[in-house]
Amino acid sequence: MKKDEMEVTKERSVTMSNVGRMSRRLVLARLGTAGAGAAGALTIAACGQAGQAVPAAPALDTSKQADIRLATRAGQVDSKLWQDLVADFNGRQKNVKVANEEYPSAEFAAKILALSAAGSQPDVMQSSDEPFFEFADKGIWLDLDPFVSRDRRVLSTDDFWPGVLDFWRWDATAKVPGKGKLFGLPRACGVELLVYNRKVFQESGVAEPPADGNWTWADFLERSRKLVRRNGEELTRAAMPLPGLRSAIPWLIGNGAPNTTDVAKRVGTLNNTASIDALRTLADYRLRERIMPNTADLRTATFRGSAYELLAKGAYAMIFDIGYLFNLRNAFKDDPGNWQVAHLPKGSKGAAARAAWSPFAIGGQTKQPPASWEFMKYANGADGQATLMQLGYNFSVRKSVAEKVFVDPKSPQSEERWLAATKYQHFEPLNEVYTKVRQVHNYYWNQITDENVRRPVNEAVRLADENVNKIYKGGDIPADWEGLPKQ
Repeated sequence: MKKDEMEVTKERSVTMSNVGRMSRRLVLARLGTAGAGAAGALTIAACGQAGQAVPAAPALDTSKQADIRLATRAGQVDSKLWQDLVADFNGRQKNVKVANEEYPSAEFAAKILALSAAGSQPDVMQSSDEPFFEFADKGIWLDLDPFVSRDRRVLSTDDFWPGVLDFWRWDATAKVPGKGKLFGLPRACGVELLVYNRKVFQESGVAEPPADGNWTWADFLERSRKLVRRNGEELTRAAMPLPGLRSAIPWLIGNGAPNTTDVAKRVGTLNNTASIDALRTLADYRLRERIMPNTADLRTATFRGSAYELLAKGAYAMIFDIGYLFNLRNAFKDDPGNWQVAHLPKGSKGAAARAAWSPFAIGGQTKQPPASWEFMKYANGADGQATLMQLGYNFSVRKSVAEKVFVDPKSPQSEERWLAATKYQHFEPLNEVYTKVRQVHNYYWNQITDENVRRPVNEAVRLADENVNKIYKGGDIPADWEGLPKQ
């Protein structure tokens, strides 16, 4: 896990653990301190349930300028992209002006919750996939169904990749994602594939992954063994870093195992033979095969830096990446043709990959719903998405933009493989307690893969499922864990 990601996840888990103890009624009561604007927003959010008519969306008043606030994470590799996007929008739109407020990434979730409790939410907010449903369950977001219903044709919802619009629905009564009210629009997406250093493969005499993706995990292991380099006992090149449990989908689902949990039944699903076999194989890459750096290796100078930097300098032969061209181009700026993307190997049941999609959402307290919606339409529309792609963001949430802008026919890379991987993508089992569930999974995955612990896989997944099931029934993470383990 990257340092920034670990800090953000730790902050979310601690913040959400505390907030989770507040009742939904209390949170909504606090949100109501914004006065009439918040009350109106919550009234809109109360409509649009299945079987009910969607209320009419308010129109933008073009007789005056509306000023809205956008909240994004500061200090991230994509921060400049959002600044440029806002500048582009403000240059196009005469009636709406956006002010971008950046909050430190490690404090972002806590900041949004604090502003919500104080009745001073930003109008539009960037959200990661993990806390989105947690916030939806707490009444943070505005129901977007009225706006989408009115502007479906203008928004060209059919141009979104299949399933990613309704993905941001939340049924607070049944506690089920993908149903109920629509609280977000997809703003960014990606599918984790292998990105590799071509010279490392060439210098090692190893064939590059096949262009058509017709290879297996046995082929992957055979190639990886040849890519590894050591100076005595010191690891100087690894095949790739150890994936976190959230990225184990290719091994789990690709080999016939279920996802990490079942959000419909609200139960953990790791404690079964297929999952145990898949996770043991992945752990063995680190503990037995040593094609991935262990915790001791990661403390050496060889593996200091971001995964992108380590890939570019050849400390890693491969990494998982979701198509973040900005990062890849920056890391390989001195040798832009030396990276390529490959389809993942196939398991016994075919190929599988983790999909990572993130939304924009409007705050339930906004006094400017129509103006906020104008920015949402732009950021998720063809113009805004094209701007993001040109700046080097992940591939677009719109098929037409991704196929036209993300895929560069002049580049030496095969970016279209990320688009093709949407055919075998699988989402993480997100819901309102996912940040806690992920902390449980991280804890036990660390126990399995730490060379100084080596907890048996069958024992770890049994305990993981037991703790996940407690969380699904209203429990919390064990108090003695003291936050996230190092990964």
